[in-house]
Parts: sequence; structure tokens; C-alpha cells
Amino acid sequence: MAIFAFTCTCCGRLHEGSPSVAYSSPWHYSQLTDDEKTSLAKIDSDLCRISSGDQTDYFVRCVLEIPIHGVDDPFIWGVWSSLSEKSFRRYVETYNEPVNGDVRISAIPDSHFSVMADSVSN
Repeated sequence: MAIFAFTCTCCGRLHEGSPSVAYSSPWHYSQLTDDEKTSLAKIDSDLCRISSGDQTDYFVRCVLEIPIHGVDDPFIWGVWSSLSEKSFRRYVETYNEPVNGDVRISAIPDSHFSVMADSVSN
């Protein structure tokens, strides 16, 4: 018997095991009006850019795994992290060839990054 069970809001099915919580967008994006989202922002499931005037904010969705004492599976928390433009570009450009010391834990398809990387400079 599972320690936890929940009905998924995406697929409607019952899942058992440790819960996961994720945010579909950074808080900053959620505060934009629909018009601002269209005109100022570019977002997909893991990368976000918001430009307003002379300022651009960059975000990457991250996964934090938090161990649960006495349970095999961790609590998984999908959060958004704000990055500088330099760090955002480095993340996108070195994703498939990490530099020694960089941490990469993800299963995002290669094509995902080329689309967002092209949009970063626009």
C-alpha cells in the first residue's frame, strides 16, 4: 500500500507514491496580463523570458528532490529559478555538452533548447 495517493490534474488518473508539485510558470509571468504575456514574454515548459523596456528577466524550471525519511521516493518540487542573461545562455548553449562542474539533471529534448535559444536574442 502506498503512503500517498492522488488524482493527477493533468491526466485525471490516480497515482500512488511520493507527491510532486510543480509550477507551470514563474510567479513573475503569472502576474502579467494576457496582453503582456503575448507581447512581453516567451515561455515553454522549462524556459521563460520576460522583456519590458530595457530589462529582460530569464527563468529556468528546476527540479528539487527532497528526501522523505522512511520513504524510498523523494518529494519532487518543480520550481523556477531566475538567472542572469549570461547564465541563461550558458545553460542553453552547453546543455548537451556540459562544462566540467556544471550540473545537468534533465530529460529535455535537444530541439527544445534550439527553439528557445533562438528566441533569447529576439
